[in-house]
Amino acid sequence: MSRTARTTFSVRIDAEVKDEFDDFCREVGINASMAFNMFIRAVLREKRLPFDVTTESNTLRNNGK
Repeated sequence: MSRTARTTFSVRIDAEVKDEFDDFCREVGINASMAFNMFIRAVLREKRLPFDVTTESNTLRNNGK
């Protein structure tokens, strides 16, 4: 069986947000690395982000303002 090469992915994030995320991951039985891997695989599988990304002007336009 061949092994896939592994690499590191660094992200800058506020310490408080990281702590909250780590707490959440612990509550659901995973760690941050597992969560990021799940996120990335889902994006690649679905060919989309799991949430809408819009500009402020687009959001305002869609709300009739």
